[in-house]
Amino acid sequence: MIIEKDFAFRQMCGGRERQEDAFSYSLIGEHGDGSDGILAVVADGMGGHKSGETASKVAVEAFLCRFAVEPGSLHKRLVASMIASNKALAAEFKRKPELEGMGTTLLAVAVTRTGIQWVSVGDSLLYLLRDGELKRLNADHSFRPLLEALIAAGELTPEMAARHPFRNLLRSALLGDEIEMIDAPEFPMTLQKGDLIIAASDGLLSLSDSGIVKILSGDLSRKKASGLAELLLKAVEDRRVTRQDNATVAVIRAMQDKKSPVRKKKHIVKSV
Repeated sequence: MIIEKDFAFRQMCGGRERQEDAFSYSLIGEHGDGSDGILAVVADGMGGHKSGETASKVAVEAFLCRFAVEPGSLHKRLVASMIASNKALAAEFKRKPELEGMGTTLLAVAVTRTGIQWVSVGDSLLYLLRDGELKRLNADHSFRPLLEALIAAGELTPEMAARHPFRNLLRSALLGDEIEMIDAPEFPMTLQKGDLIIAASDGLLSLSDSGIVKILSGDLSRKKASGLAELLLKAVEDRRVTRQDNATVAVIRAMQDKKSPVRKKKHIVKSV
């Protein structure tokens, strides 16, 4: 399975003063390993003022630069690129000490002939929509899963969890020092024709899972990835959440492999 150029990024600032998300993509296939496909990268910066914006851009740029030259398996390239992003942040702190304390989440997902693989740190979202069922693929490194477990155990009420001081904190992020948690499966997950992959910053959490399924299912499944990404962000905007977070969405559609020729890599980094 492989996408046939049917992928798209869309981004909104929401209710924030500045855009601290960054995104990019790169075509995969230069190493002759038969895995040509697409690499999508999403980062959600933290630190306030220009720090979060700087962190996300630095991390994405460093990730793509390392991924382009790193040899070995796709898993090895993804993990090495994540580590390179973290080191780039540390170098930025030395160069600009006033930025120390900034950080970012980072999610990179590769869709190739062999399936889907990813590396992620933080709470950015990776979903698979298949046959009307939405499944989160990557680990959530925020405190949300821990609070949800306490709710399930009867130790917290949903209202208490919504006011919990840790509810917006991360257990792992790129901060320029040791990375506490990395989610990076060693082997690819097989995809099926018609699968939709959604990679997003946590601004998309304004929508429920059922809401996302409703937007992306039915007749809408025949729309191009660009149209689906736009529909998701319009739904976020329509929710009118107070202080809506920045939201970045990448939609990738898995389609039948037509054995198209390998193309040269290209990448962009964008933050608006």
